[in-house]
Amino acid sequence: SAITPLVIACAALALAPDVDILLASHRTYTHSIGAAALAALAGGVIARALGAPGVATGLTCGLVVASHILLDWLGRDGSTPRGLMALWPRSAAYFYSGTDLFADISRRYWKPEAFILKNAVSIARELAILAPAAGLAFWIRQRRFGGGDRLQRRRATSESRIPSPESRT
Repeated sequence: SAITPLVIACAALALAPDVDILLASHRTYTHSIGAAALAALAGGVIARALGAPGVATGLTCGLVVASHILLDWLGRDGSTPRGLMALWPRSAAYFYSGTDLFADISRRYWKPEAFILKNAVSIARELAILAPAAGLAFWIRQRRFGGGDRLQRRRATSESRIPSPESRT
């Protein structure tokens, strides 16, 4: 199956940095290498406790959070201060790429018409940019791991056709 507990956890981690919106401190500590390192450490510890590979899982968790930071850095930021605290705790400076690959989103929920339309357009743009990369990653995963599943099913089917020694008597 394409949806595993790790995929669900990574999806949640990819969104986790934006929890800081609720704390009125958007693009600060949660959008930093410090947050990515904490996610890596926590993911690795939890994975080990559950009997999963700790280092690989931890690295995956850290990279997922780091990808959010990178993508936000590449997006337009109309708020002040511009950018994000990417190097926290090493530095509290804000970094802004100026690339504006992704559109900014509206936080003016009190203006529903503009809020909904602007954010719908921003989401559509993000999907147009990121969906091909996600599709390619899924395709590669299916080819790499899906082929192994087919081979195991083929072996199981072949073995079921071979009569057991008990059935020959």
